[in-house]
Amino acid sequence: MNDQPYQLMPPLTAEEYSALRDDIRERGVMVPVVKDQHGNTLDGHHRQQIADELGITYRVDIVQVRDDDEARSLARMYNLARRHLTREQKRQLIADEITADPDRSDRAIARLLGCDHKTVGSVRRELRGEIPHPAPVGHESPTEQDLAEMLIGAIISRYDKAQDDEQREIWALPLHLCDEILAWADHNSPNLLWFAAVASRLYALNAHPDVWELMAPWLVSVAKLSLQECAEARENRGVEDWLFPGERLADITVTLWNADVSAPLRPAMCEALKGQIALGLVEAAAWWPIPDSDEEMARVAQVMNVVAGGVKE
Repeated sequence: MNDQPYQLMPPLTAEEYSALRDDIRERGVMVPVVKDQHGNTLDGHHRQQIADELGITYRVDIVQVRDDDEARSLARMYNLARRHLTREQKRQLIADEITADPDRSDRAIARLLGCDHKTVGSVRRELRGEIPHPAPVGHESPTEQDLAEMLIGAIISRYDKAQDDEQREIWALPLHLCDEILAWADHNSPNLLWFAAVASRLYALNAHPDVWELMAPWLVSVAKLSLQECAEARENRGVEDWLFPGERLADITVTLWNADVSAPLRPAMCEALKGQIALGLVEAAAWWPIPDSDEEMARVAQVMNVVAGGVKE
């Protein structure tokens, strides 16, 4: 029988364990060990083991749990909050929580685990098999989902290969945007919404040129789809001069990244266009936050129609 039923994560590496042991020897156990009313450890297995080995006393917090399922949910919550986990480890914990009770909403699970509800939704779609793997070699043409998956794979690879904190910081921003990219691939429309949300943050936070070089083909592709949608909407509404929020930023991005200039010159071009980009950021901000449900998507589409209709009148 497993004497640690709520140790849901793999053990620390030898290096991690040694570092934690040294810290506890020097400072003691800074974060309390958490147990349920039956004496089962929910959080702090390694802290408890090391402190016992060293003969160091430590605080134990007792929580009341209704059953095994609630105990496991709490253990997942503590792991997400306190352990340095890889992106895949975090998503696995979320997947386990969804599987334990599939009827709970994304927001309810997110509140419990202390993560973003969009991440929970993304993991749920993966569990349903709704996000395909990249297209195999010889595929006629990659789908939008394929492009999103391949881009995310490239971002994660860059982050994992980072040699130091400075390089990891460079790729931390696009890594944070992975779930938004998957959401775009899942919903597809309106493209302008996801383009504005992702591109605005990259522009506003002055993303590293290497990030832009990697993401530019995807961003330009979505921006082109966005501009096409906007043109069709204007034609249908008869409002030739109307610009949708974020459309200016899409146009700037297509122009900037399709220009036949070397990569070192692109930051200079961004600087020269700073005023227009700043205006695009303000306009794009009207589209935040990213909708996470079909109902919210419908409301966004309704707003687009009302605004365009109002301008026509």
